[in-house]
Formats: sequence, structure tokens, C-alpha cells
Amino acid sequence: MDDRLKNGLRIGNFVVRPATGELTGAQGTRRLSADRISILVALAENAGNPIALSALAETIGLNIDQDRAILDLHIASLRESLGDTGPSPRFIAVNDDEVTLIAPVVAGTGADGETLAVAEMDGDRVDFAELSSLIDRTAGGLAATGVRPGDRVALMI
Repeated sequence: MDDRLKNGLRIGNFVVRPATGELTGAQGTRRLSADRISILVALAENAGNPIALSALAETIGLNIDQDRAILDLHIASLRESLGDTGPSPRFIAVNDDEVTLIAPVVAGTGADGETLAVAEMDGDRVDFAELSSLIDRTAGGLAATGVRPGDRVALMI
């Protein structure tokens, strides 16, 4: 496991604590199985990059040819735990033979949500939890206007 992920990580607006198997979000804390945490961490280590299902299966000791249904169940359960059940994925995108974590990942000390993320010149301070919330609201607003993952967006200041 990447050392930066040992102390926890944020995936979108969720906090993941690999050591305890906990996934915490707005709806509370869920305990995930060791296999599901291992899959989630493997996806986080490669966030934004597709991972072959066969490689993901190997991380939890499965043979993709024999155990594809088990892996599919783990991935479906992770998507459900993340509230990623709609037609347009927000966290985990699944294609024929690949899986990609498409949500932003913050590793290490920022995972607790209380660590300073941004300090502005006027003295305003934003922690990781608030920054994640701002990002989620902005992404939701963009999605409501029809912007989808992969679309290009310009910011004019």
C-alpha cells in the first residue's frame, strides 16, 4: 500500500480508513470487508487510470476466469456504498474489462477533513472537508447544466 494512504484518504466527500475498514460519508460510517477496502485502495492508488479487472482480482487473491462474479459483486457493493448507483458514475466507472476511480483522491493527513487545505490572503481558511463540499457543489452545479466527465470547462476570473 502507498505510504500516503496508510493514514487514510478522501475519495470525493468520503473518508476511507484502510486500517479499520471504515468508509465515512454524510450518511455515517460503514465497515467494509478487507477485500473491498483492498480494491478501493488499489483504485485510489491509480485514481484516474483504468485498472484491468484481472489485476484488480489479483489484489484480493481471485482468478478472474473463475471468480469474475465475486469481483463484480465487490465492485457493485463499493459503488453502492459510495452512493454511485445512477447511470452516470461519480466515483467508480466500470467498462468491459477495466475499472477506473474517477473521483478526486486526497491522501494522507488531509483525510481527516480538518487539515488546512487553503489559506487566503484575507485570512479565510478552508479545511479539506469544506473544500471537498465546495468541489461537490460546484461539480453538481456543472452536472446540472449538462457538463459530463471528460468535458472541458473554462474558468474566467
